[in-house]
Amino acid sequence: MAQALFPRLAGVPFDGIWRSDRVRAQETARLAGFQSVPADVRLREIHFGDLEGKTFLELGQEWQERLRSFADFTAPGGESTPDVQRRAEDFLAGLAIGRHLIFSHGGWIRIVMAACGCDRFPDKAELVKLDWSNRRIIP
Repeated sequence: MAQALFPRLAGVPFDGIWRSDRVRAQETARLAGFQSVPADVRLREIHFGDLEGKTFLELGQEWQERLRSFADFTAPGGESTPDVQRRAEDFLAGLAIGRHLIFSHGGWIRIVMAACGCDRFPDKAELVKLDWSNRRIIP
């Protein structure tokens, strides 16, 4: 999927390209054609604490429901969705106006999109345009 981004992004002029400091985001950026992308810890996935490494089915019904809603979710021994939202807002507020490409993680993306009024999660490898200053998705 990351390689499928390459033809869609090749030649697009970006004012900045950013990635999470996690290996998964680095590899996604590389496969999409971007070899040297600065990392930022604020782009990390939510820290799931005691739930880290467990599959969705291993969590049990209570945690599955909490993850589905994701609003005000707090991982035991980890982060809350408001924690991640603060990280995301801090990162995005520091960007200059322009076109930026961000390689991050599902939870981070879900939180940013919810802040922009979008109630659906993007398909894998989908490009989503946001006007962060006005908190809206650009069609």
